[in-house]
Amino acid sequence: MAIKRHWFRLFAASAAVVAVWGFVLPRVARIEPVARDMQFLESRGIDPSARYYTDQPIGWLSAAAVEEKVSAQPEAFWGGSK
Repeated sequence: MAIKRHWFRLFAASAAVVAVWGFVLPRVARIEPVARDMQFLESRGIDPSARYYTDQPIGWLSAAAVEEKVSAQPEAFWGGSK
């Protein structure tokens, strides 16, 4: 009986993930403010589905710009030298 309960829980959790990922999130993406934000990001070459800025080619440019500023003036950041 306990094995059936575990399978049911696994099925229920899988069904919940499929429902959210396959039905809820696509509908949320069509809501006007969310769609507008996604278009804004895409127009700037940013993939709205990427999780971290390092998933973006443009994110590496931003990271390089920050590193350049920190290297140029280390005393301005964290009160000390690098």
